[in-house]
Amino acid sequence: MADTQAMQMAENTLIDIEVPMPPGIDWLGGLLMLGWGLLAVLVVLLLGTMVWFVWRRAQLYWRLERLKRALAKSSSEHGAVQLYQALQTAKRHDLLTSDAEAPLKQAIDQACFGPKTVSRETLSSLIQTFQAELKAAAPSMGDAVRALPTIVRTGLKRLGLGRANAEQTLRGNHK
Repeated sequence: MADTQAMQMAENTLIDIEVPMPPGIDWLGGLLMLGWGLLAVLVVLLLGTMVWFVWRRAQLYWRLERLKRALAKSSSEHGAVQLYQALQTAKRHDLLTSDAEAPLKQAIDQACFGPKTVSRETLSSLIQTFQAELKAAAPSMGDAVRALPTIVRTGLKRLGLGRANAEQTLRGNHK
């Protein structure tokens, strides 16, 4: 009996049923996701620029510190060669200004390729001079941000995605 009463009440009750919305394109959500994506790319590029300018310089500075500590234990000839290699690394990554690089290069060349063996004290003073020039040539954050387009362009060229490669691909001039 209770079942028949429940069925009669269910038949007599009006139920408000909403028609489902047709699926559409969520333009606002898409624009929001695009904005977050562009912001993420910008942050990654900014962090990459900071790493590009700061990490290489810090790595070379630490390398010089290790060389200075190792100089007390090993021969000065080995230290002179490592100092020359550090100078070549600094030149390759443009970590020194050209004004500071020339006298430093001359002093290190004399220490490495001169007729006499250089003392540990001389090498230690060269390392200290090198570290001071490395600190003095450190760019500001504004310089790093201004150099961002150049860094991105260089990275794209290394990956083979530069403008010249794109034009060659479009013309069909493959190497």
